[in-house]
Amino acid sequence: IVSRTPKTANRGVRCFKNLDCALNQLPMHTVFVICTPPNTHFKLLVKILKKKRDVIVEKPIFTRICQAKKAYYLIKKSKNYILEAYMYKHTIIYQKFKNYILSNFKNINIIQCNFTIPEIPKSTFRSEKDIRSSCLYDMGCYVIDLFVGLNVSLKKLKVLKCFSLNQKIVLIKFSFFINNIQVKAKVGLGRRYNNFI
Repeated sequence: IVSRTPKTANRGVRCFKNLDCALNQLPMHTVFVICTPPNTHFKLLVKILKKKRDVIVEKPIFTRICQAKKAYYLIKKSKNYILEAYMYKHTIIYQKFKNYILSNFKNINIIQCNFTIPEIPKSTFRSEKDIRSSCLYDMGCYVIDLFVGLNVSLKKLKVLKCFSLNQKIVLIKFSFFINNIQVKAKVGLGRRYNNFI
């Protein structure tokens, strides 16, 4: 664990004050896991890849296209692995969803996805005003990744509406097409917890 304030509950687990210490002291076969706020992922990822280590990054792995290109270049040189952590892909319900969509493309016109929560936790990265800390990156990435996993072409992504509270984006409605099927999504702050397709 790399933390500026390691908890005493983590006794028996090696703790490091910073990533450099962990990279220098842990064996080469160590797989690093990044689970920090999205806007910090890339900086940490680059540091780990430059040390030729494998890494798993909590979603979203990138917040800009240029980051994906640079990571590709680093991986190509080092032959290391990076994985984006989407645990839902390892569930039976995801496999059923994938099979259903792929076998019923001709019968589907529109897909509605809602992922809303009743409150945004305070004093976390989700309180920041940066777009990379917004519900689009934190929750919207699930919707987009769900369909990317079908190996279909995503086209015409449009942000339909954005709702702000105290200069912070708290709800986003967006739409895109997979083949000829329109996908509409609503992610962010809502009256209650909602997570459905």
